[in-house]
Amino acid sequence: MAVRAPTLPMDETHDRESLLLKLSTAPYRGYLTFVDCAGWSSEEQRWCVLTEDYLWHFNSKQYDGGDSISLESATARPSGRMPTKRGLFFEICSDTTYTFKVKSQSDLQGWLRAVQMVSNLF
Repeated sequence: MAVRAPTLPMDETHDRESLLLKLSTAPYRGYLTFVDCAGWSSEEQRWCVLTEDYLWHFNSKQYDGGDSISLESATARPSGRMPTKRGLFFEICSDTTYTFKVKSQSDLQGWLRAVQMVSNLF
């Protein structure tokens, strides 16, 4: 039985093998729910992996249907949205503003710290 290779976004700086290694060793990863993002009309849960330059997001932990958000010149901040019973909101602002939902205050603080730490490297 053939094993299907992950569908990964490729560009001139990310060959498949080095990207898989980078994703598999990244220390910060987890599910985020995309709420308001360009081209997204409804909430969608995505498997996210934070590397030293991008927030990668995929349909699954098998890295299917992936894309990335550049963190160069990006900022992370709590969203102006009111928290709900189902989650708390934060934004990553670069050329586009992306709004995400997390389940807990500790998840919110963790993602905000991690994204801000990465964006400060530029």
